[in-house]
Amino acid sequence: MAGTDGDNSTERPLEAVRLRAPVHKDDAVWKLEVMSRRGRLPGFRREVGGFAVAAHGTPFDKTLRMRAEQDPGEGSVFRPELRLDRRMPSITLVIFVLTVWPGVMLTDSFLYGHFEFYMHWINGGLETWWWYVPLTVVSLVWAWFGALKKSDASAGKAARETLAKIAAELNGAIVAADGASAPGSAAAEPEAGPGPADRGS
Repeated sequence: MAGTDGDNSTERPLEAVRLRAPVHKDDAVWKLEVMSRRGRLPGFRREVGGFAVAAHGTPFDKTLRMRAEQDPGEGSVFRPELRLDRRMPSITLVIFVLTVWPGVMLTDSFLYGHFEFYMHWINGGLETWWWYVPLTVVSLVWAWFGALKKSDASAGKAARETLAKIAAELNGAIVAADGASAPGSAAAEPEAGPGPADRGS
């Protein structure tokens, strides 16, 4: 019986593990499609050479793609690939860019109308965008990479949990790409040999 400990499996990156199942890849995909129809595998879809499922993250979601590899024995092997869904990051990036210049105008109007010293600076030749744009760009870049890092962590955790769920559904195991059992994957324990008392009897 296969099983996976989600906490221990975090010791290896997803790209360094494989999902090995004792069924043909087409049967595996069909079984997971049934699982999805029952609401137990969100975002499932068939793809050429495998399938994909959702890996929800904060603030950006990712997609866990499982690509079938040639298995020298019986069964099937899938290679996980975690990819960022580009739609929401693209929208967010456009919003970031489009709000910079309106922010310059709003800040310039506010400071000019409420602070006499700033009015003198403006009259002396200061342009608000000289300092506003660099500060804003640095802040946005920091926020952008922070959001990507947070998404990597949250979506990665969701992907590992989903991978463990898939392995259990297929009665498979998560193994290292080189064939050794990855941390958290099920591995059969060797049967105990006869003890000294048994050998002596």
